[in-house]
Amino acid sequence: MERIRKPTPDRLRRRLDEITVDDASGLIAALAAAKPRPYKRETIRKTRTVLSQVLDHYGIDPNPVRDPRVKLPKERKAHIPPPLAEHVERVVDAVAPEYVLPLLVIDECGPRVSELATAEVGDVDEHRRAIRVRWTFEKNERYRHLELPDDLFAALLATLPPREDRDLAA
Repeated sequence: MERIRKPTPDRLRRRLDEITVDDASGLIAALAAAKPRPYKRETIRKTRTVLSQVLDHYGIDPNPVRDPRVKLPKERKAHIPPPLAEHVERVVDAVAPEYVLPLLVIDECGPRVSELATAEVGDVDEHRRAIRVRWTFEKNERYRHLELPDDLFAALLATLPPREDRDLAA
């Protein structure tokens, strides 16, 4: 409550059923502009969550804090540069041979490890030269393809048995 009381003391004098969407948005704006240091986005998110839980507990319906107009402040994420080729080569030299191909696919296409780990032989699209990421394992629940360069795709096919002997669920 101290986090809510400091930037907006007037909001604490209201009854819970009198809190509006504008009050909730104003609280978030006040926390984002607090002096001497503004609160970080995740701290504001936690505060908003607690306030919405309090209003839920007391049966305030509709809950103004859960309104889609009550938005968190934007936060710029730090840019993380991709690794240099020499760093990838050093890692490839250090890992076990069975992990080299998946590591190079991750470096080239950037899938999540779980997306690549759950891929099956039936997900290899030879005409497109890609690996299909199924919607059940993809973060946004849609199909997408990991387009591979020719040499990496040829190395992937070399690890598979002949087409007529392939188990598509392997």
